[in-house]
Amino acid sequence: MSVGLTVTKGDSDTWAGTIAQDIDKVLARVNEYVQWLDSHVDADLITLGYTQDEVALLRSAYADAKQYADIFFGNATQATPKDFSAFLKRLWGFGAL
Repeated sequence: MSVGLTVTKGDSDTWAGTIAQDIDKVLARVNEYVQWLDSHVDADLITLGYTQDEVALLRSAYADAKQYADIFFGNATQATPKDFSAFLKRLWGFGAL
């Protein structure tokens, strides 16, 4: 006897396709945000209310995210292991461990 929901091939296909689309969308958004971030000097971001340390964190985190996106899209390679979450996890906040 089965307990809980029964997973069908259609369910699996939906999850697989949706997650794949989500990865593509998120990494494309990373590139968009980095373009925006790179178009502003630190003083612009400080005027928005960030501290200099927060600006440095944003730039570091999204430099890593951009590198990850570049590798994903085939625009770069990574020869050695790297934890791409090192700075990004400082932005996650509650609910993400």
